[in-house]
Amino acid sequence: MGREKMRKVTNELLKEMEPVVRSLLEGEEANVALMEMWTRYGELLVENRDQKKAVAAHTVPKVFPIIAAYETLLAHGIDRDTAGRQVYFMFLHHVEKAAARMKGLMRIPFATKAILPVMRKGIKTRFGEDAGFTQKWYETEKNVLKVDILTCPYYETCKRYGCPEMTQCFCDSDDLCYGNIHERVLWGRTKTLGKGGDCCDFMLTVVPRGGQKALTEAAPEAQGKPGQTATAEAVPVAEPVTAEQATEAAPETVEAPAAEAAPEAETAAEPAEDTAQA
Repeated sequence: MGREKMRKVTNELLKEMEPVVRSLLEGEEANVALMEMWTRYGELLVENRDQKKAVAAHTVPKVFPIIAAYETLLAHGIDRDTAGRQVYFMFLHHVEKAAARMKGLMRIPFATKAILPVMRKGIKTRFGEDAGFTQKWYETEKNVLKVDILTCPYYETCKRYGCPEMTQCFCDSDDLCYGNIHERVLWGRTKTLGKGGDCCDFMLTVVPRGGQKALTEAAPEAQGKPGQTATAEAVPVAEPVTAEQATEAAPETVEAPAAEAAPEAETAAEPAEDTAQA
C-alpha cells in the first residue's frame, strides 16, 4: 500500500515520530520505514476496532503511535534500547506542549482552588473503568488528592504487544505535566505499573498561600522522597529503563491483519489528546 493512501489515517504524534526514523535510518530505507510505520498504525487501529470508545481515547492518539514507531525501528535493525530511547524522548517532547498549557492555566486566579475538584472529576470519568482503569481512592484532607491506579490500559496494551518497557513514556509524562504545574501544587509519585510497581500512585497537594513552612513540611510526603522540598524548578524526568529491565516478560507480538485493511481505521474514533496519563 502506498504511503499517500496511508496518510488518510492521521495522527499528530506519529507525524512527530518521522524525524526519529530519519535520524536512525538513511535514504530509501527511511522512506520505506516511514511507510511501514503508518501502515502498522493503521493495522493497530483495525486490530483494536472493537475497543470501547473510552479506551480508544487513550490508545488511538498515544499508545498505538508509540507501538507503531517502536516496532518499525526494531524491524529495521535498530536495537531495542536505542529505538526505545529515541521514541521515549520524542514523546516527552510532544507532551511538553500540553505541560506548558497546563502550567499556563494555573496562572488563572483561583486555579489552585479548582485544580483538585477538576482533577478528581476527570480521573473518575476519563480514567474510570469504562476506559480500562481500576482505581483505589483514599480519604484525605481537603487540600490533598490521592488515588492509586491498579490496572492501566497503557501498560496492558504495551505488554500485549510485546513492549512493556514503552509504558514508561506515559508514566514519565505525568511527572512532566504535574511536577512543575504550580509552586503551591506538590506532585507525589513513587511508583508505576510500567516500572515494576504494584500500582501507579497519584497524589496532588495544594499548599496554602504564603505557607512556605507548610510547603517545606508537606513536600517530603507529597513527593514520596524523604527530605525533598518543593521548589519552582522542574521535576527531572527519569532516564528510560532498558528493555532488559522490563519487569515482566512480554508475550509475543500479536500478528497483524493485511495492511490493505488499514483504511477502514478511518472510522475509528480518534479523540483529542488529553494532557497526561494517570
